[in-house]
Amino acid sequence: MSIFGAGYFDRSPGSSPRRRVWSQVLVMLVLIAIFWPTGRDSLAFLLWDIWQPEDRTPLELPAELVVAKVPPAVDWFPDEGRRAIYLASGADPMGFADPKEMQRLDPPWKEPRPVPFPADYDRMGGGPVCNMQFVARGGLNKDFHATVDIISRKTAKVVAHVEPYATFPNRHNAVWHPTMNVLVWGAQGYVALLAEPDWQPKLLTTAARDYEEWSRLVAQGKEESGYHPTEGLRQPRFNDDGSLLICAMDRGLRVYSWPEVLAARSQLPAAKFSFKGELVEVNRFATFKNTYAIEYDPARARILWAGMEGKILYFDLNTKTRGVLLALPKPFLVQRMEFLDGRKVLCCEVCRIGTRTWTSEGLVLLDYAKLSEQGKVMP
Repeated sequence: MSIFGAGYFDRSPGSSPRRRVWSQVLVMLVLIAIFWPTGRDSLAFLLWDIWQPEDRTPLELPAELVVAKVPPAVDWFPDEGRRAIYLASGADPMGFADPKEMQRLDPPWKEPRPVPFPADYDRMGGGPVCNMQFVARGGLNKDFHATVDIISRKTAKVVAHVEPYATFPNRHNAVWHPTMNVLVWGAQGYVALLAEPDWQPKLLTTAARDYEEWSRLVAQGKEESGYHPTEGLRQPRFNDDGSLLICAMDRGLRVYSWPEVLAARSQLPAAKFSFKGELVEVNRFATFKNTYAIEYDPARARILWAGMEGKILYFDLNTKTRGVLLALPKPFLVQRMEFLDGRKVLCCEVCRIGTRTWTSEGLVLLDYAKLSEQGKVMP
């Protein structure tokens, strides 16, 4: 009842206006205490942890596969030759990522050393998104809409300024074509192509999802809990000659013919190869099947990918077989991975699937030759 409602200040026998006022004040104070913005230490998070406790299982991997372990960083990326890793650190007063220092870790992957921020580093988007000629740098305009600057690496001048859909390219959601000056990036519902000479984004919608089918399957516990009318791009990559566009989507892995993507006008073509992600329960209200990370091994013509299932999977383009390179213990998954040191090392960022936050366990550098030896073909 509102304090201004009829009868609130009724002083008839048995009524207690003062008690009602203090009851409402107490309720408001409790709500403020629960939702007061103190970052991840708020009372709301603490109460959630009591109701949905986190799985504290330690991360254990076969010792013979692990080359090195690196503590969590707010951002990381290989140098241009993929011979070392840059590690950014820093946080704001509420504990959220705010890069302030940079370190570089070189083989044999023992001790990082402090270094200046690389010239192409973008504090908003992270490590540089570049090819031999250009750097793509994201930003926001006065209306807080995403913008992209294409910068010449030779002259350091902005050659194009564009304002795409809802997101700007970063190292995870964007990639340059290996032989053409075409940038590919995307998000929920679209993949964008940005190419010279006009640098105007071409937006291609991703595959549509049927609401009726989703409703039926989610009622049976066979589909993820959140509905989106289209697929969402998590990470794009190319094979070595650029003939295939490989995409980690929110529902699995998709592999497209690049000539068909270039020829498309408004929608992505049908995928040449497609693999569904495994459905994983995160908490009592949420189930997902996202694929997060992909890499390409040209020596073996092999696509690697990882997602909610907590495995590093592969697909051999020559034999058309797929298999598992590594299954992480629950509740861990690989959220990012990149090759290092001539593809001798596979650098993986491992996260713990939490009921409210997904904490990074840091980077695990894996011996890729040994990892490949233990791979198991799936039926």
